[in-house]
This record gives sequence, C-alpha cells and structure tokens, in this order.
Amino acid sequence: MMPEMKSLRVSAPEKYSGEDDIKIFDTWVTGLLRWYRVHNITGATKDSVRVDLCGTTLKGDTSEWYSDEVEAWNRPN
Repeated sequence: MMPEMKSLRVSAPEKYSGEDDIKIFDTWVTGLLRWYRVHNITGATKDSVRVDLCGTTLKGDTSEWYSDEVEAWNRPN
C-alpha cells in the first residue's frame, strides 16, 4: 500500500433497506464492493469480515433478516 493511501477514508455505502428496485440494489452492491476494494478487504481469507461488514450496511427489514438468517447462533446451516 502506498503511504499516501493510509490516510484515505472512504465512507461505507448508503444503507440498503430492501427496496424492490434492481437499480437501487445494484448501486448498493457496487458501492459495497468498491468499499471493500478501497479498504483492501479482499481475498478468501477475509470472507467472514466482508459478511460482517455487509451487515453494517443494511437497515430496516433487511437488517432484521440479516440478524435472523446470518448472525443468529441458532440458525439452520
């Protein structure tokens, strides 16, 4: 990483709330992937970090779904 990049901070994408609009979803996913790349959160060894960070970019029903289906200790595998 270049020294000048250490101080670079890119805001997380706007939170996604599950709108039934492919353009909104696509914009959110694109922003999330860009955020991961800029912060060097890439590669198979960082899969669990990306999953956790994804949960921080959700709101409303999608956040509740994430809690129930991804984070819940008793969720079915």
